[in-house]
Amino acid sequence: MKNLQKKSKKYDPFLYWWDITPRLKNELDQYENIEFIQKDTGQRCIVPTKELKKFLTEDRRTSRSEGNWGIKVLTNHPDELAFEPGSKDGEWLYLPVVWKDRDGRPLA
Repeated sequence: MKNLQKKSKKYDPFLYWWDITPRLKNELDQYENIEFIQKDTGQRCIVPTKELKKFLTEDRRTSRSEGNWGIKVLTNHPDELAFEPGSKDGEWLYLPVVWKDRDGRPLA
C-alpha cells in the first residue's frame, strides 16, 4: 500500500494545520500511512492510518466546511499532533510523533 501526503504551510500562533474532510476519511483505508509534511521545512512525520482513524470520531468533527477534523502542531506541543475538539468545551487529544528531515532521518 502507499502513503498519503498532507502538506501544511506555517501558521501563527500555532505551527501547522491540516484538515481531514469526511470524504478523505472514507478513503483512508486505501493508504497504509499518512505523511504529514511541513511545507516550509520539508519535515515530516508518518502516522499509521489505523492509528489516525482512532482520533477521527464523530464528536471531534468541527463546524468548518463539511465538518472536517482539524489536526495541528501547537507551539507548546511541537512533537505531537494535536486533534481539535469538536466543540469549544471539548478537550484536545495528542498523538506523539517523530519528525524527520526530507531524507527520512529523525531530527535531533
